[in-house]
Amino acid sequence: AWTKLDDAQHTRTCSVGGETETEAHTFDEDTTPASCTAAGKTVYTCSFCGYSYEETIPQLEHNWSAWTKIDETNHGRTCSVGGETETEAHAFSEETTPASCTAAGKTVYTCSVCGYSYEEAIAQLEHNWSTWTKVDETNHSRTCSVGGETETAAHTFGDWTVTTEPTTDKEGEEAHACTLCGYTETRSIPKLAPSVLTLTDNPAKEGKNVLAITVPYSRRGRVAATLIASEEGVKYTIDAKGSKVLKIGDDGKLTFVRLCPCHKTAVITATSADGQRTATCQVTIKYKWWHYLIWLIFGCLWF
Repeated sequence: AWTKLDDAQHTRTCSVGGETETEAHTFDEDTTPASCTAAGKTVYTCSFCGYSYEETIPQLEHNWSAWTKIDETNHGRTCSVGGETETEAHAFSEETTPASCTAAGKTVYTCSVCGYSYEEAIAQLEHNWSTWTKVDETNHSRTCSVGGETETAAHTFGDWTVTTEPTTDKEGEEAHACTLCGYTETRSIPKLAPSVLTLTDNPAKEGKNVLAITVPYSRRGRVAATLIASEEGVKYTIDAKGSKVLKIGDDGKLTFVRLCPCHKTAVITATSADGQRTATCQVTIKYKWWHYLIWLIFGCLWF
């Protein structure tokens, strides 16, 4: 039978004459292909002597697909060469947008391998406002110590309260305060109307009531006196008898209207604008002797 002589040849010997015959091996091949998970091989076997040897076929390189999300925990990839699948946990990076007192924040988690991402909300922060402070006569403001935001609003005033009572000589004052920032606004209260209306014919005696005056008779149209009231808007009237000799204007001026010595007095009444107070003054008219002579001869004249 043929027996291996060496890696290249086999030999056989004749038992009759002892001759020896040598030939090259005649190999059959049996190949196991390589894959991306294991090396392959080819087995060479001589069909005459049975000698065999093998050659290794190197393992193939993987040809992986891109990583893709499988679920919220893992991603995977597949080799196009052998169809193998590889699974790994996501490798997340974090990017955080902090919450403020005007908006919620968030943290975005992104897998650096497959790109899968999700986010978690961060609750909006509560404001921490300072106390309200005056900005101007109209507004006040406050600032949040968390985010620095400023809020401006109009003052909210309470009711007016009298701080200084008015008198007939001096104005009073009242104030109301903002219920939030405390800013106080004031305004004056008009003087009180005099409790007593007074009349005088002398500016130096203003405020002192003159109950009676005496005036010398003069020609018709001449001013006898001017009465001064202690307040404005006074209305003047004159009694019926007095009106025969005198008339009074809205400005308090007494003017003669005729010669009539039979009427020696006139009563002037001043009434306040609200009709609540009055003052009177009796005017005595002083005639000269010749006025009486004219009156006796001619009677009441426009003189």
